[in-house]
Amino acid sequence: MYEDKDYDTILGDMCARVNGSINTGEGTLVNFALAPAAAELEEAYNNLEVADLNGSALTCDREHLIIFGNENNIPIKTATNAKWLAEFNVDFEVGERFEAGELTYISIEKVAEKKYYLECETAGTEGNTKPDDELLPIEFIDDYETGDLIELAAEATDDEETEVYRERYLAERKQEYTMSGNRADYKKFIKELIGVGGVKQERVKKEHKRINTYIISSLWGKPSDEIIAQVQQAVDPKDSQGDGEGKAPFWHVVDVYPVETEEINISAKFELSAGVNFETVLPSIEEAVSRYFIELNKTWEDTGKNGLIVRALKVAEAMASVENVIDIQELLLNGSEDNITLHRNTIPVKGAITNVD
Repeated sequence: MYEDKDYDTILGDMCARVNGSINTGEGTLVNFALAPAAAELEEAYNNLEVADLNGSALTCDREHLIIFGNENNIPIKTATNAKWLAEFNVDFEVGERFEAGELTYISIEKVAEKKYYLECETAGTEGNTKPDDELLPIEFIDDYETGDLIELAAEATDDEETEVYRERYLAERKQEYTMSGNRADYKKFIKELIGVGGVKQERVKKEHKRINTYIISSLWGKPSDEIIAQVQQAVDPKDSQGDGEGKAPFWHVVDVYPVETEEINISAKFELSAGVNFETVLPSIEEAVSRYFIELNKTWEDTGKNGLIVRALKVAEAMASVENVIDIQELLLNGSEDNITLHRNTIPVKGAITNVD
């Protein structure tokens, strides 16, 4: 836009405005006097060009694009942390930290005996690669011998690239003008938020414009209070509900809730390989049941107004897949031989697993 406004051109234009009878050539007093002003004007034009470019989301740099996004509730996606399932020779308190290679991890949830979810403390896709080294505790843990990452539970992502973010920002800004506030609009927006795996919504019948929104975490469990608060703030901030300050249209009141959980207690008569006791295989059985529940929970959103069904046959198949489990009989789920149909906004979690003699 201002390509022709360089120092030489500006100085030449200024000298041309001087009375023709006065010598303005290089080295003259007039030329020396005008030169500093020409340099300042060149810098001013350069700054003006940058300001023009950064005044539009189409041409601005990353820093200003982030500002545009924050002002319009379309924040850039920052790097997330990888989560791993890890196995150890001992149990310990959640919160213990470990190192492997150049990376460090923190335990965030106990899954089964001696098995935990760990979160890589370095954000970004670097955490998706399993280090060659074993896990070593950063602080002393009694009787600790071994620890190993056995499965990537949630892939990490890198910071959103500038041009990818620009395309998404422009598309969402365009969509805002046609946002109807229908079910698809809400679900698409909420599922793009960090930590959200699935969404269900229902209208409160007594209040036309009030919508209850339930979410499941990206780890396919009950989301944390922090995730619920972040989603609530993005969709319809609590301190200004219905005012259109979030993604929800004006006059829509949206309340965000986590899915509820129901413990599924399992009892059965286990036939095991010769010489194998139940306590030895129990951790693997617990892991197999938890895996089945995770796969089932991934379908929670698709059930709509219905609830998930915990099927006795699927539970039996999961447990029977464990090494040294020969047969399973007299299986009961929460004391019943029947399948368990959960409330539409409830997911199963593993309860006690007992062997009936």
